[in-house]
Amino acid sequence: MLLIAKGTLAATIAWVISYHLLHAQPPAFAPSSAVLIMQVTVYQSLLQSSRYVGAVVAGVAVQAARMECWSSRPRG
Repeated sequence: MLLIAKGTLAATIAWVISYHLLHAQPPAFAPSSAVLIMQVTVYQSLLQSSRYVGAVVAGVAVQAARMECWSSRPRG
């Protein structure tokens, strides 16, 4: 029951932040991400969320590098 309450609270907070502070339309990704990283303990939740953030940052960096290489190629 505690894990359900913690997941509900995390999803609600994520939705409020993404909708009101970041103005995301619709803010569906934030609550689902918050629920995905919820673990039994706070330590495990923090560890999982840091892994998730690291993976997202790495993915964005790879895509940015690919776009930079693609846009700097000579055309023709």
